[in-house]
Amino acid sequence: MPAIEVFEVGGAYFIEDGHHRVALARERRAKFIDAEVTRLQTSYAVGPDVDVCQLVHAEQQRVLSEESGLDRARPDAVIEFTLLDGYTQLREIIKPHGYDLARRRGALAGTEEVAADWYDRVYRPGADAVHRASLPELYAS
Repeated sequence: MPAIEVFEVGGAYFIEDGHHRVALARERRAKFIDAEVTRLQTSYAVGPDVDVCQLVHAEQQRVLSEESGLDRARPDAVIEFTLLDGYTQLREIIKPHGYDLARRRGALAGTEEVAADWYDRVYRPGADAVHRASLPELYAS
């Protein structure tokens, strides 16, 4: 079986992908299961009332925003995913956009410039089309 994907925050583990594999492993009384673990470091205490899922999503949003330059280029931009892997996948999509932008312009672009161009020319038009088609409402339940 493929490894499950897990986030670890303060010694607690949260499954992102692989709930059924974990259930199967428990049913078979497996002692171990392969996992890809992403450890999130916090500079603050994580109390019992914290929504850890929201905390993990917020951290992944922050990483996407900082690494892509979006936080500086479009500080009001909000990009949210249901699955955490979306943030990682999006970072890997924005990077080659910079290559395409450099080819079009004939010169390398800075991180913020790549992020702004991607957001304005790719993300916003796509997100606007999704909303015009009422897709969020159609798939809400």
